[in-house]
Amino acid sequence: MPNEYAAHFLKDYNGHAWMISSSEGKFVITQLDNGVCSLFINKGNSTEIQKNLESWLPPESTGLTYKKEVYKDKNLTTTNYIISKNGKALETWIYTSSSEKNASLVAVISHQMN
Repeated sequence: MPNEYAAHFLKDYNGHAWMISSSEGKFVITQLDNGVCSLFINKGNSTEIQKNLESWLPPESTGLTYKKEVYKDKNLTTTNYIISKNGKALETWIYTSSSEKNASLVAVISHQMN
């Protein structure tokens, strides 16, 4: 991806960005130098995407637990899924979606090891 496009997704962070085109649409994947990886989704049903993300969360039988935190700001809703073992946070999945009609991005899924 050209640097001028990558800068839009990386903001002021150092890292890399790639665009992937498929029959489902275009996706951008970023990997920041601080370890955060994100998937930018421009087409789809945000509710279904979030349900699919939640299906990846670990079942109790694994010994892992997760805490769900929801934040709303204008047209954006961000949900953090903090995955822990024995009370120690291991990783966080972050799902942000827009309720704005015809938004250029439907959702962003990010992952960070804690």
